Amino acid sequence: MDRTQEDVTPNVDAVVAAVQSSASCLVKHEQEEAILDPQGLTAPVSDDDGQDLEMDRPLRRKRRVKGQKICGVCGDHAQSHNFGALTCETCKAFFRRNAFKQKELQTCVFNSSCSITKATRRFCAPCRLKKCYSIGMDPELILGEEEKRARLTKRDREGPSPGPKWEKRYSQSSEPQSTNFRAPILSPNSTNSTASPGSSVDSGIDVGTTAGAASTSQLNYPDKGKWCRPKNALGKHFKHVAREDLPWDMQLFWPLQAEERSLLTKLTSAYQSVTTNTTMEDLEKMRQWGSFCMEKAIFALEYSMREYVEFARVIPEFKQLRQGDQIAVLKASALMWYHIRLASDFIPERRSWVNAFGAMSEVDLGNFLGDPHSVQEYAEFCEGLKFVVKNDTTLYTLMHTLVLFDPRDSKVEDRIMVNTLKDKYLVLLKHHLESQFSFLHADRYMAEIAQQILDLRQLGESSLIFYKHFQSQFRPLIAEVFAD
Repeated sequence: MDRTQEDVTPNVDAVVAAVQSSASCLVKHEQEEAILDPQGLTAPVSDDDGQDLEMDRPLRRKRRVKGQKICGVCGDHAQSHNFGALTCETCKAFFRRNAFKQKELQTCVFNSSCSITKATRRFCAPCRLKKCYSIGMDPELILGEEEKRARLTKRDREGPSPGPKWEKRYSQSSEPQSTNFRAPILSPNSTNSTASPGSSVDSGIDVGTTAGAASTSQLNYPDKGKWCRPKNALGKHFKHVAREDLPWDMQLFWPLQAEERSLLTKLTSAYQSVTTNTTMEDLEKMRQWGSFCMEKAIFALEYSMREYVEFARVIPEFKQLRQGDQIAVLKASALMWYHIRLASDFIPERRSWVNAFGAMSEVDLGNFLGDPHSVQEYAEFCEGLKFVVKNDTTLYTLMHTLVLFDPRDSKVEDRIMVNTLKDKYLVLLKHHLESQFSFLHADRYMAEIAQQILDLRQLGESSLIFYKHFQSQFRPLIAEVFAD
């Protein structure tokens, strides 16, 4: 009996030691998991019965990075870690679409030695994907269809979030990258409460006192030519599609042809060159008047008209029109060009129009013109258009081109030709939107831009009556634009 107890005692001690060792390993393992998942959370997945199941994958949280954040793939501005590496939103979307398509991508023609930067990242998909992997992006972190359905199920079960995602995704400042834009040139109708864009620019000096102290009586604003505010000036309520909501399947995007891409690049470059080519001579002319005055407004309007003519000459199809039709379409669309330019200058966060000549706030302009309500309504129209187009230079370029080729003007002779050119650029706009937002969302953008163009046409027609009251003060170029 004593011998049996002696045999059992060592066995019990061995079992206790083994249990302690296992517990120690378990604690260590839990500590390691706590480092990866501080709150001990795992991503829930719903089964067929709607019950939550625990997945092996920990709940992924975006890691905040302090200081300057640069995309490890292209060098663009980055916001957070995506799929295991610090990248920009564009490279994040690229990796999500192409991570499992290595065999489908064409082979690099430069022996996989392409330099991937913000400017060149679209040119070589194989090298870009290779760099994604080299910085540590992990395709295993991409949610599968089952996981996405589980996330949506959980989101529906928990109810809607406090605010829509698109507000955060597109909450970046709408200030243009370049400040070389025309200033707001607005003129009111003193008897009407509807939108009243006319003319005026600040020369870069402080308008806080000069605008408020100036008298509007010297401008002799007419009572005729009442303005009509566009009925659909509600573009600021348009809901953009978030990048993360774009489809993964590249078959749902329009592949721009080489000819289409070349034309877009040419026109966009020409538009940027025309609208940012402000000379010192022009700046000096604006500054010589000092405070806010009608002479400065007329000069700025003439400057914008010269921009328009210069841009139209770059459009290949414009040269195909007979001279009479060239003049007719330019005169018919000049004010629409001008209103688009003013909308692109508008900075909603500052409630101001900003350009190379200076800045003019909505409040100062309303006080100067003596009609704050009309200025406020016109600012809302500019804000709505700016919210839809944002700072997309390509979209501004296409909108300018579409308003140019309008066959409805009475002085156009070859209406079929003009309408054919308009159709070409409508298709180009459609393909551009489909290449950016996919077939699933491009129609909404197309419809909203078409509505904005209709509003611009209405605004241009009503403002033409107003501007003609100042025709005697116009220089030859503007006088020709507003002549019958």
